[in-house]
Amino acid sequence: MSRKQLWISLAAVTAAIFVIVFVLRRGSGPVDSIELAAPPTSPSRLDTEAFVTWQDYTTRMSDEPKRSRVVFVGVDGAAWNVIDPLIDAGDLPAFARLRQTGSTGILRSVQCYVSPPSWAAMMTGYLPEDTGIHTFGHWDRAKNKFLPLASTDILVPSVWDVATAASSRSAVVNVPLTYPVREVNGIMVSGLLTPIQLKDRWGAMLTFDRVGADSDSKKLPRSYSPVLRSVFNQDANQLDFYLYDTFDDRTTNYDRVRLDIRSGAPGSEEAVTHFFVLTEFSSWIQIYHATGEKTEKAWCKMRVIPTEEPNRFIVNFSRTLFAAGDSDIEFTAPASIATELKREFGYYFPSKFVDRRIVPSATEDAVRFATYFREYDEWDLFFYVFTQTDNIQHLEGASSRARMVYRTIDRFLGEVMDDLPENTTLIVASDHGFKRYESGIDLNKFLAAKGLLQYRGENDIDFEQSLVFHNLWCLYFNRKLLTREALDERGIPVPRGSSPAETLEHHLRKMCALITDGNGRGFPVELHEVPEEAAGFAPDMVVKGTYSTYLVEFWNIQRPRETIVRELGPDESWNHTREGIYAVWGNAIRRGINAGTYDVQDIAPTILYLAGLPQAAGMAGRVMEGILTPAFAEHPRRVVGNYLAIGHQTAVTDEERESIEKNLRSLGYIR
Repeated sequence: MSRKQLWISLAAVTAAIFVIVFVLRRGSGPVDSIELAAPPTSPSRLDTEAFVTWQDYTTRMSDEPKRSRVVFVGVDGAAWNVIDPLIDAGDLPAFARLRQTGSTGILRSVQCYVSPPSWAAMMTGYLPEDTGIHTFGHWDRAKNKFLPLASTDILVPSVWDVATAASSRSAVVNVPLTYPVREVNGIMVSGLLTPIQLKDRWGAMLTFDRVGADSDSKKLPRSYSPVLRSVFNQDANQLDFYLYDTFDDRTTNYDRVRLDIRSGAPGSEEAVTHFFVLTEFSSWIQIYHATGEKTEKAWCKMRVIPTEEPNRFIVNFSRTLFAAGDSDIEFTAPASIATELKREFGYYFPSKFVDRRIVPSATEDAVRFATYFREYDEWDLFFYVFTQTDNIQHLEGASSRARMVYRTIDRFLGEVMDDLPENTTLIVASDHGFKRYESGIDLNKFLAAKGLLQYRGENDIDFEQSLVFHNLWCLYFNRKLLTREALDERGIPVPRGSSPAETLEHHLRKMCALITDGNGRGFPVELHEVPEEAAGFAPDMVVKGTYSTYLVEFWNIQRPRETIVRELGPDESWNHTREGIYAVWGNAIRRGINAGTYDVQDIAPTILYLAGLPQAAGMAGRVMEGILTPAFAEHPRRVVGNYLAIGHQTAVTDEERESIEKNLRSLGYIR
């Protein structure tokens, strides 16, 4: 190629970059900011012939037959160490089939392997330093507070943005960090971090009926005269009551409980009666939730539980959830999808961290939703994420309820595989793994013991007086306080030629490698630097959170522990690992192989390659070539220049940020 031809080609690529940015934002308002980088002159993994202009792609290459449609099923926190024993027990036939006839392996997460940065990397192909998503929130150094995340904080396009620009049809459902939704060529229904709160129900009435009595009859047998003592406990969502029979007729007349759940507005006489069998959860029941003068429709589940005392019962109420069509939160695009969901199901719930006892039934709901959306249209790309696996494993690990959750998802995967067209590829992936740990480390308590962090009172960190603090495996420096004098006062001299920040980083790495418990046993913690040019509200360092038997605790910003190193209780011992899963299946995929370890950021370029869509030269991820059949791998790759930062028109309101913040605070993710 001559020098003139080379310059012409580079000019065409530059023009294509502007075209793709314009097309990606088409119909979504003006672009606030664009930061562009030219294609690398010496691509490390890319053949220069792979570069195409967007105009060339849309006018010529996009007319080629589609390579493969893609069905992507995310299973949050899924881990082979949990799945494989269930496969061996015969509980997961679809996962067994994926192992036997697909390509499977370990999917390694990002350094800070919590859900938002992991899913953002997986769906964009970029690392956190480019996506701008580093943890569950953005630490605002000026205000000393966390700002909850929104989809508008992701600074690079997702796979469905590229598909929309190429006129491919996508369904994006329940993927974390997709609120506020934006228009795609297809549909989008937001997932985790949608600002819909869990709340307590506002009330219920108790009446009683005899076994075998006519449920519609208000006339009870004369011998039926139990005495009720009850008290509401709003915090526990629980009603505790006693029943006594005042007639000594040697019969038990109170072993069926009738709950009258108010379905009208507060103060009205309307009521809908629901009957419950003891110890079983009800179906979802619509109730009214009162917040001040505002009344909102909500849904909850209930069950009546006998206790060891023969006359004492407990009614458990789940936290209330707010459904599509019953909330003013617009989490579907187009907006009409919410109305369709209301008509089809009566309710729809975005992902929520719910009561452990109703996680299995919530998974059944999720399968119904996923099936509905998959069959809604013929999609080029379909995305659905199950979050119940992460939910239940945090609470119980590999429990019987976790087994039920995996079995329900497995049934859905089996149906997808049985119905998968020839030109479609199924990708199953998790954002991180899970395992059990013995010990936990309160890193903030350790930093306080070393004079680098101060508490105000017993529980609150004094951010103004602290040099550094930890939250969710991210370390943040107090830049206003970080001076040579401040380090000298703490016995940390700054060497000539080094900055205070570099000195603190070196000191922290050395210091955290020497953490011990009260018996002198070592619990070293590894710290990683974050590139200075990292986008968004980046932390200063990232903690390697988990080790063979111990972990750095997630949310110790919320409350300090009694000791730096402690034994974990049974309900907190299960936590993330960096090693998640992938399983890929279809005609384009090699059969029955362990394809080795890939990274979460490799999923996006692989989806784009399978679909025949161009990837960006600046993506950190690479196509997972080891899973592809030789015939399919002969398809050329198409690469356009980088598009590193794209503004969004849709803004998140202060009220929505506050709602997300309350939800994260209730989970302990932010202070």
